[in-house]
Amino acid sequence: MPVTSQHGDTPTDNESGDQQGPAHALLSQHSSPDWDKMTPLHWQQHTHQLSQNDIKATDRLYWMLTFRDWLKVNLHTRIDGQNRPVVQYTKTEWDDASIETNLILMCEVAYKLCDWALIIKMHQLLGQIPHRIDVATINERDIVEWLQLAVAHWQMGQLDEADQLLQATGSRLGSENPLADFHHQIKQDMAQMPFELCDLCEGDLLLMPLEEQHLSGFSWVYHDPQIAKLCNLPAFGDDEQWFDWLDADQNNPAKQVFAVIHRQWGLIGSVSIEVHEGAGFFYYWLGQDFQGGGLGGQSVLLLLRLAGEQLGMTGCYAKAFAHNVASQKAMNKIGFNVLPFKVAPPNEEQLYFYRGPDKPERELGEELVRMAAITDVGNEILLDV
Repeated sequence: MPVTSQHGDTPTDNESGDQQGPAHALLSQHSSPDWDKMTPLHWQQHTHQLSQNDIKATDRLYWMLTFRDWLKVNLHTRIDGQNRPVVQYTKTEWDDASIETNLILMCEVAYKLCDWALIIKMHQLLGQIPHRIDVATINERDIVEWLQLAVAHWQMGQLDEADQLLQATGSRLGSENPLADFHHQIKQDMAQMPFELCDLCEGDLLLMPLEEQHLSGFSWVYHDPQIAKLCNLPAFGDDEQWFDWLDADQNNPAKQVFAVIHRQWGLIGSVSIEVHEGAGFFYYWLGQDFQGGGLGGQSVLLLLRLAGEQLGMTGCYAKAFAHNVASQKAMNKIGFNVLPFKVAPPNEEQLYFYRGPDKPERELGEELVRMAAITDVGNEILLDV
């Protein structure tokens, strides 16, 4: 799988002003199924086939959106005689068993796609199927579903929700609890969180420290080779190399690397900040499907706020290629200004940017030289050219 590098540094989000972005425009380019002609059995067969086959990274968002469309068009929730929400097909002649079968199959595909938000929604609907509501017995399917839902909460950074779910299931399963080890992992993650979750949230976005469990979601959104090219990032060829990179970053006490989690889409990219004596250096990237809607700038502003409040950062630097006009516009939009300093060959196409208190040009240059020596690979800043 391709992954990022320790020295990624260039924002790639195309801040075009399109507040909808590709994620919202995709279905206009790919026609969704005709739900009036798609019976539950046809959809079940279609979804089963999808679960058995590989899905291209370029098709991932299409299926994420199509599944959401299916839920919106084909299911609705009503309140029963005991004031409980129950789910049923919009076409009332379709039965509860087919709802259950389709939701379970869709969960399998969503799990493959790392579509954690959709898994949480579908498990909510599974719990509203009438014949499931009052069932007291526990079977193997229940345990699989609890684990799947707990993993989805965990991946979305919803540690409290995962903990509460596993606490409740543990009390029902008793001493023979097959989910106990996973619950212990959740407890460890909660205890080791370096920041309060309230400091990591803003609107629909959450920054979670990037950890080993993010590998699959990271792989889906990092597939576009332009990310590595524009960010000056190498592409690693296997999972072990990604783990090695992650371990190196985690062992750098001055550096924080985060997964960018969106409330609806899950992991959409990554941001990182390295702070030395009050000066920061950041990079970020978003997956191709999530560029163009302003999410990159929102992620960076959240990161910079965190660094200022929690890491002692007073000013921040970044860099981009001179030909990457989209990155330069994104930098300007969030308050960064280009610096006049040149970079020695072979990196002369790179520009540096600064956001922070006004300083004399010479002082900025000297600080940048120090930061470049610490955070870059051989970049030489030319102050007197």
